[in-house]
Amino acid sequence: MLKIIKLMKTNRIFFKLFLSLLVFVLLFIFSFKLNYFIAYTHHKILIFTILKTISLIISVFAFLSFSFYFSNIFSSKIIKNITISIFSILLFFSIMEIIFTFYTPSTNVFTDLSNKIWQKKYWKPINSLGYRDVEPNEKPDKKNILVIGDSFVAGQGVKYEEVFSSILRKELRQQYNVYNLGVCGSHTEREYDSLLTYPVKPDIIILGYYHNDIESAMIKHNIHSKFSNPKNKLSPFSKFIIDNSLFFNFLFSIKAKSQISAEFMESEQNDILLYLNDDIWNTQKQSLKKFKEYCLENNVKLIILFIPGLGEGIAFTNVIAGKKIEEFCREENIEFINIYPYIKNLPISKRIANKFDQHPSSEVHKIIAKKLLTQL
Repeated sequence: MLKIIKLMKTNRIFFKLFLSLLVFVLLFIFSFKLNYFIAYTHHKILIFTILKTISLIISVFAFLSFSFYFSNIFSSKIIKNITISIFSILLFFSIMEIIFTFYTPSTNVFTDLSNKIWQKKYWKPINSLGYRDVEPNEKPDKKNILVIGDSFVAGQGVKYEEVFSSILRKELRQQYNVYNLGVCGSHTEREYDSLLTYPVKPDIIILGYYHNDIESAMIKHNIHSKFSNPKNKLSPFSKFIIDNSLFFNFLFSIKAKSQISAEFMESEQNDILLYLNDDIWNTQKQSLKKFKEYCLENNVKLIILFIPGLGEGIAFTNVIAGKKIEEFCREENIEFINIYPYIKNLPISKRIANKFDQHPSSEVHKIIAKKLLTQL
C-alpha cells in the first residue's frame, strides 16, 4: 500500500513537472510571437504589450514551479545550482524584455524594432498620399507653403505637433496652408518628384536640406556608400534571437549603428567628403537648380533651409556641406537659412531627439520654426 501511495505521489510530481515545463515553454514562445503584433501590424500596441507582460510573468512562475518539482526529484546540489542559475538568467531576461516592450525610443536605424514601435505609436497622422501630415485641402483664400525634405522634415524622433511645419501651421493659420512633404530616406531628386506630384500648388517652398541629400548626385555617378551589414556575420540562431527579442534587437541595433558610423567616417565615399568632389557637387547643383527653375516659372518663393549633422560633427558638416549650399544660394539668388548658428551652442542632448536618435529634438524644431517665421 505504501509503495502504491509513494508511486502515486511520484507520478503526481512528474505530472506537475511536465505541466509546469509545458506551460513555461508555450507561454515563453507565445510572448515573443506577440512582438510581431506589437511592432509590425496595425493592431493596438497596449493590448499586446499587456498580454506579453502577463505571459512572461506566468512563464517565469511556471519555470519556478518546474525548478521546485525538479529539485524534489533530484536532490543533487549541482543540479539545484544549475537550476537556480538558469532561473536567474531567465528572470533577468524576462524583466529586460518587459522593460523594452514599453521602453521604445526612436533610433536612427529604421529597421530596428524599437524604432518600428515608436513609429507605430507616433508616426501619425498619415494622409492618403503617404506623408506624415494632414490631408491636402487647399483653401483659395490662403497661400500655400510646401515644406519638402527627408526624415528631418518629416519629424523623425518627435511627435507630430512638435515638428516645425506643424508649429508653422499653427502660427500662420490665418494666412497660409502649410503642408509637410517630408519622406524618410529621401534626397533632392526624389524631393523634386514629390513637388511635381503633389496636388497643391505652392506659393512658398521651404526645402529642408541635410548633407546626405547629395545622394542624388552619387546615384547618377554610380557611387554608393559601402557598409557591411553586421547581421550578415551572425549565426542563424543569433539572427533568430535578434529578430524576435526586443531587448536583444535593441542592443544589437545600437552596436551595429556604432559600427556603421565608424565605417562611414573612414570611407572615402561618404556623403560629406563627396562635397569636395567637383563633379559630384556640380551634379548636385543641377538637381537643386530644378527647384529654382520651377519657382521662377510658377512665381513661387524658394527658401533653402540647411540643417547640419547634430552630433559631435555639427561644425564639420556645416563647414563642408553648409558652406557649399550657402555659396550656391548666394550665386543663384535663393533665400537661405542655416540653422547652425542658432543651435551650435546647445549641448548635444538638447539638439538630438534622444541619445539613440540624432534627428532634431523638439527644441531644435522650435528654433527652426521661429527662424522661418521671422523670414516669412
